[in-house]
Amino acid sequence: MAISRLILVFFYYIMVLVNISEQQQLPNSTTISTCNFTACNSQRTPCSSNRNCECFSLTISPSVGICASAVLSCTDVVRCNTDNRTCPIENTVCVNSTRCGQPVCYPLALANKLVCPKNTTARAGGLTNTTRSTTRGIDSFSGVQLNFITSSLSSAWLPCYTATYGTNMFADALPSILASCNGTRLLLGCRPVGSAVLTVAAMGDRAAVLYDCGSARQCTYVANGVGWYYSDSYSWGFVNGTDIVARNSCDEGSSNADYRLCWHTGGSGGYRCGATIGLNSDTTWEKVIYHAN
Repeated sequence: MAISRLILVFFYYIMVLVNISEQQQLPNSTTISTCNFTACNSQRTPCSSNRNCECFSLTISPSVGICASAVLSCTDVVRCNTDNRTCPIENTVCVNSTRCGQPVCYPLALANKLVCPKNTTARAGGLTNTTRSTTRGIDSFSGVQLNFITSSLSSAWLPCYTATYGTNMFADALPSILASCNGTRLLLGCRPVGSAVLTVAAMGDRAAVLYDCGSARQCTYVANGVGWYYSDSYSWGFVNGTDIVARNSCDEGSSNADYRLCWHTGGSGGYRCGATIGLNSDTTWEKVIYHAN
């Protein structure tokens, strides 16, 4: 009997740990739009006033879902890990997808409450009045973001520059680039050519993004959770927060490598998009700039 009791206690704590693990993986409802998948599915109730949003059930808790913009095709997402609960990509969550026929990792940025605001309804005199919110999208974020979906940006943000890493950013070309990207706020990012997802991205006020560090090896200007540096004849890029930059001329730092971006401005194109380095003449990766006021 004592052994049986010990076995039961053991399995009880295993179940507790599993439940805790599941709870820790549930999205943060403070910023992420969640939904009751059972209600949305059975009653055909929209989860958001944005009709482009759908309720995707979580594999760890099928009755609960994220209300996310359904702009991605099955080729734009990756399959969940073999446990069908976790994802190999940060800032994504494993959801059931009948359209893709398998559990897939969906970007949490597309489930932001600014992208998919709650569908609020009120009954009066037997009629249902739906309050429609204008879909603004994400207008700002702090810190360096990984795997950022550009379609989740608000309409205030517009692309103003795209070129492969093999394209040189000479000092003579920068005035034209900055004239096209003339907004008071700038977003820098990079991605494989043709991708809808920026591998790494950061945004900030124009003055911060263009803070002139000359050729100083460890110079950054920290603003909006990002360490910025710029020179029209050396390099341009960012690191996360107060991380140390190691410019030579581009940043060769290895700590938090995924959160680093650097472009040569004295020639040679590239150099890095996150942890992927040596892109000086590469034509399969591209540099991207958005601007907004």
